[in-house]
Amino acid sequence: MIIFQSFMETKIEPSIKLLLSLSILAISFGSCHREAMVPTTENQPLTNNAADLDAHISDRWMRLYLDMDKDLSSFRPAAAARAIGYISMGAYEVILPGMHGYVTNATYQSSLKIPSLPINKYEINWHAALNAYYSEMFRYFMINRNASQTAQIDAVENEMNLEMRDKMFTDVFNNSTRWGEMVANAMIDFAISDREGSLQSLQAFPNDYVTPSGSGKWAPTDVNNRRALFPYWGKVRSFVAKDDDLLAMPPVPYSEDINSEYYQQHKLTNDAVTNLTNDQRWQAEFWSDDIVGLTFSQPARLIAIARQVLNTENFRMDQTIYFYCKLGIAINDASVAAWNSKYSYNTERPETYIRKFINPSFNSILGNAINMPGLNPPYPAYPSANGTFAGIKEVVFGHFFGRSYKISDLSHEGRIEFMSNPRNFDNWNQMAEENAYSRIFLGVQVKMSCDEGLRLGNIIARKAINNYNLKVK
Repeated sequence: MIIFQSFMETKIEPSIKLLLSLSILAISFGSCHREAMVPTTENQPLTNNAADLDAHISDRWMRLYLDMDKDLSSFRPAAAARAIGYISMGAYEVILPGMHGYVTNATYQSSLKIPSLPINKYEINWHAALNAYYSEMFRYFMINRNASQTAQIDAVENEMNLEMRDKMFTDVFNNSTRWGEMVANAMIDFAISDREGSLQSLQAFPNDYVTPSGSGKWAPTDVNNRRALFPYWGKVRSFVAKDDDLLAMPPVPYSEDINSEYYQQHKLTNDAVTNLTNDQRWQAEFWSDDIVGLTFSQPARLIAIARQVLNTENFRMDQTIYFYCKLGIAINDASVAAWNSKYSYNTERPETYIRKFINPSFNSILGNAINMPGLNPPYPAYPSANGTFAGIKEVVFGHFFGRSYKISDLSHEGRIEFMSNPRNFDNWNQMAEENAYSRIFLGVQVKMSCDEGLRLGNIIARKAINNYNLKVK
């Protein structure tokens, strides 16, 4: 500032002096501002560590995901699970240069080609990069969205940009958004390379699928929709689960004998629905994330629970993104395994068997919230998809937050269409089992489906945790 003082004492035309003084001030301020943002002294080294940053950008986009997922038809639950998988993996790749002791997903995915960071990582703002990344990925993966939902994506992107833009240099902002877009393009290319995933996501109810016939085989029960949802999803790419992991154990053999296990399990479901207690009805409705326009989907429920815990525990950016990456991998693979198994065994829904052999007037309570009781998911029963996703939750959440973590699930708090009060859990196993077996009280599953769903989800989640090692230090 000595230069500025000397300059002001020099005799110069006032108008010229004013112009030059403003220029010097701008240069001086800009120089000091950059030095403050990127310190270079030995005592204050360069840093751009994701562990030092909060995770509010990720949380904002996951909140938008839940809002959009709720209303997207022909997207949930299988295509939704795939979207969560790719979006979560790519977010990890965006900030990987700012994480210490981690490796790229490309270590395990030969078709994934993540570009090299084209500039020094200290010229990247990870918040801005993530914002650009999420906006591109949402536009690609959130299929069947309407103009209003597209506007929601634009609004969140702009909201976050306005929050950040004035806090960094223009070149840093531009570098960051460009990096986020580069990773998004690489992840989209990776997704497109899975031809079946790309195709099946756009053909939720393919016309060429023929439902097999025979005793115990599934047939659609909804008179308004006689087609099967995602019947070829078993061909979609999995990230860590291998062929043996993608097929459930065989179900209990079909039998019409009243002493058989098959009959008794269906009788159990009939008796449960016929004699529901208030708490059992609460469980059934609390975990019924089935109806488009009412709640988010089954895989998205894991995101809803994750947001609650991550915010409570104040996870930093690196922890949050790493957690979502692992969770997304498991969710994607669980959807492939569950649907591959469903259409391999083609097991009937309880309603079909119960009405024929036990109770002709049986109805599920799925649909009660929209005054349409008796609804059933438009795909085979075995194994339970809810159970499979619940099995993931038990393992992944237990790994990151501890097996005995206590939580009050607020996912549906405030809804008036069904019993939505929060439910309290002492550990993840308790939550997972209630989630899975609630389908019996709902009337859309029997015990064997819930048992196997939990087992299958556990296996896949363990593979995602133990066999997909991204953290090397």
